[in-house]
Amino acid sequence: MLSINQFFLLIAGLLTFGITLFVYRGKRDAVRQSFLLMGAGFSLWNISLVLMQIMKTPILVDFIFFISIFHFGGLLLFAKTFPQHSGTLPKRYYLYLAPMALLLAVTLPFNLLVEKVIFHPDGSLEPVNGPAFIFFVITASGYIAASLFLIIKKFKLAKGIMKEQLKYLFLGLGASFFIVFIADILLPALGIFKLNILGAASPVIFIGFTAHAIVRHRFMDIEVIIQRGLLYLGTVSAAAVVYFLSIFTIEEVFRKTFETVPLLSAIFAAFAVVIGFPYFKEWFNKTTNRFFFRGSYNYYDVAKALSRALASTLDFKKLFYSLEKIFGYNLKINKFLFLSINSSGLLQSLKNTNFSLKNIDASDFKNLKKFFTLSREPIIYEELKYQDADFEIKNLLKKLDAGAALPIFSKSRLRAVFILGPKLSEESFSDKDIELLNVFSHQAGTALENIGLYKKIKDYSGELEKKVEKRTSELKQLYDSQSKFLFDISHELQTPISIAKGNLELLSKKENFKKSSGLKTLGVIDKTLDKMSLLVSNLLSLARIDFNQNKLAGKPVRLNNLLDELYDDCQILAENKKITFHLKKIGNAVVLGDREMLRELFLNLISNALKYTDAGGKIEIILVKENSYATIKISDTGRGIAKEDLPRIFERFYKSSVNKSNIDSTGLGLAICRQIAKLHGGSISVKSEPGKGSDFIVKLPVYQKLL
Repeated sequence: MLSINQFFLLIAGLLTFGITLFVYRGKRDAVRQSFLLMGAGFSLWNISLVLMQIMKTPILVDFIFFISIFHFGGLLLFAKTFPQHSGTLPKRYYLYLAPMALLLAVTLPFNLLVEKVIFHPDGSLEPVNGPAFIFFVITASGYIAASLFLIIKKFKLAKGIMKEQLKYLFLGLGASFFIVFIADILLPALGIFKLNILGAASPVIFIGFTAHAIVRHRFMDIEVIIQRGLLYLGTVSAAAVVYFLSIFTIEEVFRKTFETVPLLSAIFAAFAVVIGFPYFKEWFNKTTNRFFFRGSYNYYDVAKALSRALASTLDFKKLFYSLEKIFGYNLKINKFLFLSINSSGLLQSLKNTNFSLKNIDASDFKNLKKFFTLSREPIIYEELKYQDADFEIKNLLKKLDAGAALPIFSKSRLRAVFILGPKLSEESFSDKDIELLNVFSHQAGTALENIGLYKKIKDYSGELEKKVEKRTSELKQLYDSQSKFLFDISHELQTPISIAKGNLELLSKKENFKKSSGLKTLGVIDKTLDKMSLLVSNLLSLARIDFNQNKLAGKPVRLNNLLDELYDDCQILAENKKITFHLKKIGNAVVLGDREMLRELFLNLISNALKYTDAGGKIEIILVKENSYATIKISDTGRGIAKEDLPRIFERFYKSSVNKSNIDSTGLGLAICRQIAKLHGGSISVKSEPGKGSDFIVKLPVYQKLL
């Protein structure tokens, strides 16, 4: 019948063999071939130890040493090929087995490794080493040292998933070596040989971790495994200590009083363990959390922070900053790229932090959009390398040096893509990380939809506000014009009216005034009323122009004909003042506008020229059609305008120093001219020097249809 130790060792051997076959039944590459050699070696070693103890035959000792070719040689081959090696195991690699095979071939036939094996009554065995055993130890140590050297070298250069795989390898090796050290070195040195079986069974731990590293490409964080292992080991150990202490205490205290002490102590101890187990577990959980997860993050806290960030702002820049902060702090990432769908349906960079887009063009992002249209799952670059995925997508993420890419959908449509850089720790994304990214990807679509709606509303509100402001400004200007008009009337009409009233009052008091004196007074009244009439006429013209600011129903006006009429009308006035008067036309010009307003514009300018030009002077009207504009220049050799008056000459009621002398003027004529020119889409300007005359230049857009 098998002892507990033998049964335990047999189970370890069979479990090792089963794990090895499970891994090997997949893709048969160099990694799995070397793993098969190593796993089969450890499995046969365990089973052979059991058979040797049962059969008590020393011949199995030689077989056990022979098997070491496979587990030590397999370990070196595995270190050489793991974690990635294309193709099958090269035949030349089998030469790595030669040193151990040669040593065993020379020593085993002559019992130079083990002289004999002593079988103890308790089932344990004690080998007596031969003279060549030291060479076996040196050779085996060489294989182990070479394997560790290769693994450590690869670990230093590894990134992402490869680094995670090697971590699992180290964890398995560390656990196995620790058990071997305790069971086969430390305890035997203290004279304890009963636990040797643990050292022999320890490779199953290494094989299990290694198999996990080969088969899986997405891992639970290594810290989680260590922490949970220590948690349950510590909890069980604490419970065992409480159990045995309870039994020991009860038996020592009540042994002489009660015969049923063993039963009572067992019941009490079991009760204490049941009550205390949750508390032990909670204490160990807090302790291991503080030790292993100081640089880690709480999934639920981060998920809550992301949800809060997505819901708390409708400003994309603020949202992107919050996402950078959350992902950067918790996942240790410093590169972020946000791509949005533009009006052409293409992905374009909306916000970028630390990614280089020099070698990236629109076609690369086009492939990414196509990929996410078919697959809505996040892309993890390290996993993509192990899949038969689109080469273009792999190449894009490689050029970007990206760690992950997340699609963001809203109402079943791809709205954006969020790309994150690799972790600064060079670790791959864990299950927890990917679950967090998935949750964020689904929530972000709603947030982007809200931001888009908010932007549309904001843009519409902005446009509406501008229209309201514009309309308000127009109404204000109209109101100001009306107010100014009323003020101008009350101010300018007051003086002539006062003069008229004064003269009339004077006339009424003179009952016996002479005929000549009465006529003179009436003449003053008549002149004042004429001035008043002109002023009122000008004010009405301004009011009419202001009122029609946006309502001009223009008709084609032939400027050649209009200027001919004005020339004929004013010719007699020029002759009376002995002024030379000319009209010159270069080309035919037609404008769209109000003929009476245009007549008033040019008549005002000609009247001013006649008014301020002395006898012997010259007035000239020149019409020139240039491309899309007609230019009308009215020149005179009159008194001219002072330099300081030129900037204000077109203001209402402004009178230049010339007008303030002995020539009557309302100060509205040129203001009327400017308003009429503006109303017709044109402009008016002046060039003048005192004593040399003035040039008034009117530019009006021509009406192309009649040309």
